[in-house]
Amino acid sequence: MPDQRHYQQQSQHDGDGIGNATANERSSLLLREVSSTESQYSSLGGPATPICSPMTPAFERRGRPGSRKRPRKLQGRAALNINLLTALNGPASFAIPWAFQEAGLAAGVIGVVLVALFSYFTLWFLIRCKRHLSASGSGDAGAARGLKQQEESGDDGGADKGKHPAMAVLAPTPLPPSQQQQQQLRRWRGLQDNDGLQQLTYAEIAALSLGAPASSLVKAATCISCLGACAAYATFIAGMLTQLFPVWEEGEVLCGLLPIFVLLSWVRGFRRLSFFNVGGNLSLVVGVLAIFYDGFTRLAASSSASSPPSSPVIPPPSSSSPSFLEARGIHLLQPQTLFLFFGPTAFLFVIHYCAVPIESEAEYPEDFTQALGLSMALTAMLDIAVGSAGYIFYGGTSPLVRNPAGQVVAGCERPVCDNVLKNIEAGPLKTIIFAAFSLNLTLTYIIMLAPPREYLEEIVVGSDSLLPTKWQRNILRSLLVTFTFVVASTIHQFGLITAFVGAITDTLQGFILPPLIYAATFAACVSKCEKMLLWAMSGLGVVLMFTATSQNVGELKRLVLDNINQKF
Repeated sequence: MPDQRHYQQQSQHDGDGIGNATANERSSLLLREVSSTESQYSSLGGPATPICSPMTPAFERRGRPGSRKRPRKLQGRAALNINLLTALNGPASFAIPWAFQEAGLAAGVIGVVLVALFSYFTLWFLIRCKRHLSASGSGDAGAARGLKQQEESGDDGGADKGKHPAMAVLAPTPLPPSQQQQQQLRRWRGLQDNDGLQQLTYAEIAALSLGAPASSLVKAATCISCLGACAAYATFIAGMLTQLFPVWEEGEVLCGLLPIFVLLSWVRGFRRLSFFNVGGNLSLVVGVLAIFYDGFTRLAASSSASSPPSSPVIPPPSSSSPSFLEARGIHLLQPQTLFLFFGPTAFLFVIHYCAVPIESEAEYPEDFTQALGLSMALTAMLDIAVGSAGYIFYGGTSPLVRNPAGQVVAGCERPVCDNVLKNIEAGPLKTIIFAAFSLNLTLTYIIMLAPPREYLEEIVVGSDSLLPTKWQRNILRSLLVTFTFVVASTIHQFGLITAFVGAITDTLQGFILPPLIYAATFAACVSKCEKMLLWAMSGLGVVLMFTATSQNVGELKRLVLDNINQKF
């Protein structure tokens, strides 16, 4: 480690912009205790990326003195944009047409823009807090926690003794270093990141700003989000397989898949699974193209079938002739089910827990805000296009999707299915898309299961039990998989599961907590008016959470009652 010591010594003489390396080591090791399981999560909206996946075991990511690890390669500008786009886009995009059907065409377009903007600003809040707490925080806020433990243990703490921890956390943002210092800091940071220094996770940011309970809340929300995403993926896979093999019921498919997923959950390593992200992204692109191809084909066929035969008599124009949207039964606004739209959209755009490690591994962190804005804008345009096209092609007066026996396919109780790929006409293209998505989501499911099982294994698994540690882990993972399959079989709607997850846990992590974290981190710098605005943003998140969850519960009750009426 001679190069690392060289840059640490050089950084001490290059100004405060670089920071004190010894204090950084001490405070970062203390921060590891706040979040002992440092998983970098997959996006809930799509397949896991290498940046966001728990590819390295937790004990290897802790900054242990003397541990030797392969140096981390920081991602450039192109990789930064690709990783953000991959995190934002995924299978949940195919639930957006269902969300447009519930909200209305105009409300859906406006809603996507508003959710994207809200997510962008709250993520900007979180990243700015992360930079403050890691740049001035590793030397100040992080050292404040070390100072507190030094005072409790009786250590004098050197020259920092007597400095109040809260004042260190809320210290103003330091002046930016010079260009030369920035280059040296970037090289120094690339070395220090190998030991986990200056890389705060969402849970650590919440702990430093709001206290340890906020960190536990973030971890719990992440666990629930990941388990909900796993249940949604199980429903997605089962729904596709029932259309490929109509003789099977969705419950039978889930029962057949359960042992396979249980065995896959026992896999210890995930590094070799990352290449399947390429297949997942390709499946997404092919799926979107298939929706437009099938939809325009249907429109052309319906227009040719409804066109009247040529006649020499030209009928007089009628001022009351319906428009294209009215003729297809497309509504601009659906007030009764408006907030069913919010959950799936938040499910897509809330990538805060994944974006924090992506920003930490950026070679040029100053480009993150611009890359995030571009990725959010492109994702919003894609979701508006897919949502609008899917609703216009398959919604309104379109017939319900039925199996060969004439029964309505599960999840297609309304014209637009919970997964719009179900609406595509049966054929070789649909079979290829379903097969590709089934394989990719099976592996993504196992990766998404990693954060909650790591958290719970740390709590439950112990050496004092009669069972070996290995079997304790396997039993816990089997129970988690069984739980997600029970949720999938109970709700059996991909769109509704994403609606619940997005409305509860993603709203908490994306809309409620970031303004509070920002207000607490910069309490000494934020004016009273700005603080009220931040509290209002958080309050709006609370209102959206309860309103959307209430409508989701009502929709679930309706589905349960309909199923009971069909059986009896």
